[in-house]
Amino acid sequence: MRLTNVPIAALALAAALLSSEAIAQEEADWREEVPVLRIGIVTGPAPNTDFALGQAEPFRAALEARLGSSVALVPATDYARLMEAQLTGVPVAFLSATAFAQLFDLCSCVEPLAVPRNADNSLGYRSVLLVPAGSPIGTVAALRGMRLAVSAADSIAGRLLPLALFVEEGLTVDALGALVERASPAAAVEAMLAGEADAALAWSSLTGSMSAGYSRGVMAQMVADGRLSMDDVRVAWRSPVIPNGPVAIRADAPDDLKADFLAALIDLAASEPEIVALVDGSFAGGYVPAEPALYDPLILMIENLPLLEPPTPEAPADDAADPA
Repeated sequence: MRLTNVPIAALALAAALLSSEAIAQEEADWREEVPVLRIGIVTGPAPNTDFALGQAEPFRAALEARLGSSVALVPATDYARLMEAQLTGVPVAFLSATAFAQLFDLCSCVEPLAVPRNADNSLGYRSVLLVPAGSPIGTVAALRGMRLAVSAADSIAGRLLPLALFVEEGLTVDALGALVERASPAAAVEAMLAGEADAALAWSSLTGSMSAGYSRGVMAQMVADGRLSMDDVRVAWRSPVIPNGPVAIRADAPDDLKADFLAALIDLAASEPEIVALVDGSFAGGYVPAEPALYDPLILMIENLPLLEPPTPEAPADDAADPA
């Protein structure tokens, strides 16, 4: 197509307008779109809200100074309400890992921006499959027909996440010999040691001294309490890292807001960790940018929840019922 009958001056004016618009877009700042940055935090039940917000005020003020923009904290009594707040428009929220996975499963409108590190610089912990030291079990497939000691129905590392990953490896719950249910991962390990199960699910950092049960986790506590010798057990399988809860941001937030907030949070955690601890005090290793794939196992777990329940026993036939 040829350009005909168009004055050169008009072309020049159009080019200048396009150039000015491009420059304006480049110079546009997220603060114009988001004049008040709202950040969601869990404050606990309503009577504690004012106290929790007052306690977190130094964090809010420090972020406001670093970002050069107004910052407001949005209180939520629990993670369910915090998820709802972010789903309906709060740009940033301090979520637990499972809350993030649940929210992402509902709406891929959020993404992990930063993940806190533990004092040992790890980003989380792992689910582990423990077997007796002399057991032949060395793979997930070898659990077929075996008795597996698990924790309570809502346990992530002690039940839900590993069972979801086992399904991905071709081992469904009904292919196990039995789920030996216990109240905690430590009780599950004790059931295995007592011969009531062939293997047990627990959690561990898998860092540090193996003889001490590693640096954190069920084995470490049991070794410290004199209830376990690492010579008696073997780790037959380990999950990917189960990450710490992220600072999540809405995917539709401006890119420069994401970059500025991430930089401010990392800097604040490094220079004044006691201030960040006011809203996220469980971790001591600062923050790093979050890789979205880090949360894939938890999202998979949420998607597979209907597959993770043990089969319902068949009811006895009427003529087999006990007449008493």
